[in-house]
Amino acid sequence: MTNRNLFAVAGLVMLLVIAVIASCGGGGGTAPASVGYTIGGIVSGLTGTVVLQDNGGDNLSLATNGSFTFATPLASGGTYSVTVFTQPAGQNCFVSSGTGTIALANVTGVTVTCVSDLVFSENFDGVTAPALAAGWSTSVLSGAASAWVTTTTATNVDTAPNGAFAAGAATPTDRVLNSPLFTVASTTAVLTFRNHYNLESTFDGGVLEISINAAPFTDIIAAGGTFLSSGYTSTISSNFSSPIAGRWAWTGNSGTFVTTSVQLPAAAANQPAQLRWRIGTDSSVATTGWAIDTIEVTQSW
Repeated sequence: MTNRNLFAVAGLVMLLVIAVIASCGGGGGTAPASVGYTIGGIVSGLTGTVVLQDNGGDNLSLATNGSFTFATPLASGGTYSVTVFTQPAGQNCFVSSGTGTIALANVTGVTVTCVSDLVFSENFDGVTAPALAAGWSTSVLSGAASAWVTTTTATNVDTAPNGAFAAGAATPTDRVLNSPLFTVASTTAVLTFRNHYNLESTFDGGVLEISINAAPFTDIIAAGGTFLSSGYTSTISSNFSSPIAGRWAWTGNSGTFVTTSVQLPAAAANQPAQLRWRIGTDSSVATTGWAIDTIEVTQSW
């Protein structure tokens, strides 16, 4: 064999060796694309069952708090996007740090936080009248009249046995019923309550006020709230010394319990808030009074 032929054979052998090395992944470099990395994180606040998805699929059903991991691994360089596919009953769950690109490591930093739609509720039925429920309070701001109490009188009760009630008066009085402090996470939280008033029309009335982050109480509408149903009915006269003179209020006779709903001010979100129901009477005729019951604050997104 000539030298020329020997060189040709050696060249062919070298090419074959290079091809074999390349086919085996030799020569260093990044990890093979076939290596998979998992996507997971932590869920908290869950009281029901939530279904998560990654990249629009790979459904993962969770019923307990703690760590979670999707079943399908993904290649390095791929993207992930964790979303809520089905919300738990009575809750909303939110995902943070749920999107990104995989970089040669498992993803463990996705967080899922679940919060209840119902913030608080009260029907005053767990106490013995005339006591108020735990966390609730009443005070007489001015005048000589009884404060708010719970009552068993059927016409002043929406759900038996009790409702909250303030009697009418023929003298100027100013009395308030204060809710416990609460916090909503939503800017569209809604207060709903059952409302029965029999008050001297345009002279005696009731208003709803809110304090946000310990600020002075102000009317729910002036604070940025919006009535969704059965809002104020008329303006209170500036005569006869009513403490809420000139303000819109519930006044007159509702005839029976009506459902009042009001969207709370957006400014109340993520702030400690407190509600109060305020009855003001003037120096003339006394009527029955004002009853409230079946109170709920819910949040939605």
